Amino acid sequence: MICFLTSATGPYQTPALYTENHFVDRLKAALPGPVRGLWVANDPATRETTVPFALEVRDAFVNAGFPVEAYTILDDLNAKDAARLVAGANLIILSGGEIPVQSRFFERIGLKGLLQGWNGVLVGISAGSMNSADTVLVPPEAPEDPMDPDQWPVLQGLGLTEHHLIPHFQYLRSQPTPNGGTVEALLLEGSRRWPLLALNDGSYIFKDAAGNETVCGEAYRIADGEIVQISKNEA
Repeated sequence: MICFLTSATGPYQTPALYTENHFVDRLKAALPGPVRGLWVANDPATRETTVPFALEVRDAFVNAGFPVEAYTILDDLNAKDAARLVAGANLIILSGGEIPVQSRFFERIGLKGLLQGWNGVLVGISAGSMNSADTVLVPPEAPEDPMDPDQWPVLQGLGLTEHHLIPHFQYLRSQPTPNGGTVEALLLEGSRRWPLLALNDGSYIFKDAAGNETVCGEAYRIADGEIVQISKNEA
């Protein structure tokens, strides 16, 4: 399996893929033939939001020159067929959205087990990338969520990376939190519990078929209450 764990695959609400940091180039090298895509929903019960997002990303692949032979959305309507759908896909895209909601769906369909031995390309988007970790640290997403990092939930992920990913960092870092601070300050405090890897949009982790991981694009390591830029955008 080859993995692209992204913050975002393209600009918001635009049917285009990022070309920065050789994202499209690496995807084309990994997917030389016609695409048989499978979009795994975040919330499997909300087709009104799932379908437009899934089709936008499908169109982004088409617009980037990928021949898309098939493209299926995996949600509540066909969850019972998850094993067959995963086996028939050579591209799996894990939707962004809410981390715990998606985690429950992954567990229900047994996605982690279905990916064992699967030989294709997996693309994670935001929450989909976060849920790809071995263990998933869930920072607060709503005002009622605990601000204390010691109370942040920990979920079991897909085991595709050991990194605890924070997507959309260029936007989120300056956003205010209900306790009067900023998201960056909250993450710095949370990093005393576990190290975090923060990705800007357009940046991603590339995991090759041998399991080697490379951080591509601007990214930051947040650990022990400190933040350090570890990579920059590729020329």
